[in-house]
Amino acid sequence: MKSVRVKVLSFRCPLRALPRWREARACVEHGHLVVRFLLRGAPVGELCLPLRTLSDVSNLPFLPPGSAALRFSLPAGEHVLALRVGKNPLIYSVEEYEYLLHLIFSAALGGVSLGLSREGKVYERASIKLMPGELILIGSEPVYVRHLDNSKVIADDDRKFFLNASERALRLMRRYLERYKPKIEGD
Repeated sequence: MKSVRVKVLSFRCPLRALPRWREARACVEHGHLVVRFLLRGAPVGELCLPLRTLSDVSNLPFLPPGSAALRFSLPAGEHVLALRVGKNPLIYSVEEYEYLLHLIFSAALGGVSLGLSREGKVYERASIKLMPGELILIGSEPVYVRHLDNSKVIADDDRKFFLNASERALRLMRRYLERYKPKIEGD
């Protein structure tokens, strides 16, 4: 799996000490976000966080463009990991940034099972599949998700589906759709 050079700001909540940005390489391996810290180009440590504990992905106002804050809910408490692609906060590769975020979302959401119902019918089992910029629910027929409200999914042809999924899955699906607004013909 390709790794991406990043700057990392890692801290636990509540914040006890002011963290500092550190050089690292980040990749997704076997359902974990692996951050290998570097000192003058040589590895000096590693942080491995299971993506099943990822609870939110957001942009924090004090972070420069090209940064994302990942919030993990661990048994020891909340852990926040801010990732910034590249060395310079103002000059970064959008492709590498989007690639890393897509890998994180794919590992966190890909294959998650949920219930899908249409017009009050019985729930059928479906699973989440992510393609670059698209969120697809795979059940008896694929549903391309365009918008997500509370527990309602509105598909590409304005069909309404209802979801039975965990809060974590719904929150991450909303974040993915906010970040990658699906292109709708005629817009």
